[in-house]
Amino acid sequence: MPGTMGAAAAATLQAGGKRLRPLLVLLCCNAARRLPPHATRAAAAVELLHMATLVHDDVLDGAELRRGRATVVSEWGAAVATSVGNYLFAAAFAEVVEVADARAVARLSSVAAGLSEGELLQMNEAHEVDLTPAAYLRRCRLKTGGLFGVSCALGALVSGLPEHSVVALDEYGCSLGVA
Repeated sequence: MPGTMGAAAAATLQAGGKRLRPLLVLLCCNAARRLPPHATRAAAAVELLHMATLVHDDVLDGAELRRGRATVVSEWGAAVATSVGNYLFAAAFAEVVEVADARAVARLSSVAAGLSEGELLQMNEAHEVDLTPAAYLRRCRLKTGGLFGVSCALGALVSGLPEHSVVALDEYGCSLGVA
């Protein structure tokens, strides 16, 4: 994609990071088989979704830096940053659709909705001094745990593991993300 949108999206993608979520997708593929053909698409989908949420989070927070670099919002403004975040969301779903498994799309969609809910909870609970541990952990599951969980689940899904394994890996990933 040329122009400002392309430059801003490329800067976001090139900013680095640990890439832990896509690594979890690959690690949760069935070890007894070769890497499934759609594993890299599933891995790309979770990383693109994660990056989209970071761009939107930076807009909401007015963040100037992320990973030691200027954020899209600080460099190009809120309108461009919002559009870049939306573009990355769309790119994530374009990747997961290519996995050709409606369960993968449904899982990623559910996590995307949870991320939005978690962000709203964070904004609404920002100054609550009596926030319960259960409420805090719920927000953590929505904002972080869900994306870790779906990363593990997608690895299991694309490699044909049985549903009980998909669910178990999803729960493992969610716990890892909360931790």
